[in-house]
Amino acid sequence: MSTLKSSPREMVFVVDDDNDVRDSLRYLLESVRLSVTEFSSGNEFLRAARPAVPSCLLVDLRMPDLGGLDLIDALRARGDLIPAVVITGFGDVSSTVRAFKSGAVDLIEKPFAPQSVIDTVQRLLRVDAQRLGDARARAEVEARLKRLSPREREVLHLVVEGNTNKEVAAAMGISVKTVEIHRKRMMEKLEVGSIAALVASYAPLLPPPAAPR
Repeated sequence: MSTLKSSPREMVFVVDDDNDVRDSLRYLLESVRLSVTEFSSGNEFLRAARPAVPSCLLVDLRMPDLGGLDLIDALRARGDLIPAVVITGFGDVSSTVRAFKSGAVDLIEKPFAPQSVIDTVQRLLRVDAQRLGDARARAEVEARLKRLSPREREVLHLVVEGNTNKEVAAAMGISVKTVEIHRKRMMEKLEVGSIAALVASYAPLLPPPAAPR
């Protein structure tokens, strides 16, 4: 079984039952200083732990145990969005269509052009870096939302809807001074310094307010 290299900044996974193809891709990608881990089967890849770094997958279309498209289907079914490239020597319309429906972002035919492979991999690593960065930022925002008290969350809803302190106070049946206190604490817990930043960061994550009884 392949072992993952320690603490890579980014990782390319090559899944192919052909040793020569795996070696060729590894030598090519390592020539441009990319970290590569090889697997001889789709099931082996599914069982492996992976570092949380920008990554992409190069997978053969046809393999004995689990074909490339079935592997991508299995990954997507468990919420794994690693960008994938299907490598095939049997390019046909139906395989190409299914590859993209499965969530593959590209398809490369053998014999592949070395520079095309390098360009594709580097592009997908940038895509995955952005995806991981967005996911981390979203997780941080969601963690801050959990710090709010029920009252502070109610103030948040009303503020991002564009209500003034006076309007928030009227809606909640409390004084403007109390709204100001809740609002100040809410802004501190959410680590924002302006209403514009508050709306941009938190409004998309807020569920709709409960309907009045």
